[in-house]
Amino acid sequence: MDTEKCRALIAALELGSLTAAAESLGYTPSGISRMMAALEDEMGFPLLIRNRGGVAPTENCKNMLPLIRDFVYMGRRCVQQAASIRGIEIGKLTIGNTYEACYGWLAHLIAGFSRKYPMVEISTLEGTSSELAAALGEHRADFCVMSRREGDFDWLHIKDDQLVAVLPKSSPLSGGAAFPLSAVGNYPFVAIRPAEETDNSRMIAQMGITPDIRFGCPDGLAAMAMVKAGLGIAIMNQLIVDSLEPGGEVRVMPLDPEQYVDIGIGVTRKDMISPAAARFIAYAKEHIEEMK
Repeated sequence: MDTEKCRALIAALELGSLTAAAESLGYTPSGISRMMAALEDEMGFPLLIRNRGGVAPTENCKNMLPLIRDFVYMGRRCVQQAASIRGIEIGKLTIGNTYEACYGWLAHLIAGFSRKYPMVEISTLEGTSSELAAALGEHRADFCVMSRREGDFDWLHIKDDQLVAVLPKSSPLSGGAAFPLSAVGNYPFVAIRPAEETDNSRMIAQMGITPDIRFGCPDGLAAMAMVKAGLGIAIMNQLIVDSLEPGGEVRVMPLDPEQYVDIGIGVTRKDMISPAAARFIAYAKEHIEEMK
């Protein structure tokens, strides 16, 4: 069994079809099909359910998938370590980010790192903190800017970011010093990524609050526009609000009681990290103060 066949299997499952996996990896569809057949022969059981809609994992495949991901990751790490010993800095990195406000810092970081290590290929991944925590655990990401989650990875704290209420200036509560969380359910609520686990949804659940969700939107920019239009209130991270320059049409208020989120960087465990990822986190630490 080799890592390339396993990499092809992961690609097929993530993309949903053998054809898409072939295009992504530079193989022909028949070549990918032969690789999957050979891998299933080596395993001794089917790995894929094939139908007109694409492919899905069998139950046995689901059981094997964490080990297969580890196998592919360790193969990539081995290649990077061998190149490092030879004095060649190569590798692949996937950098995840939850907060649109952090893209400027990340872009600056990637640019500087790429000048030092031009042979390291870097891709980015966007998702909620919970999604990125899962990506770290499955070796689909190496370095993620996110809020703290439990998981099999190391954590580097950057800052405690306050959650704040964003209200239309016309709201009867906009004149107060803070927005009482107990009042959230009394006003139309603009939810950011309402179907996903976010900093807001976790805090609201922990506080036992039931918001009156009238509108859903994909990001802070859309939420701010909806609040400015008078459609409702929103709760957002202060760092996102600062990046959006809310202006005089809204009132930004601390919550009562105050709520904070631990924001930092999740990275692959030190004993598992690839040489390229280790160099990137070392470079990032030199520039942490720029993000605070």
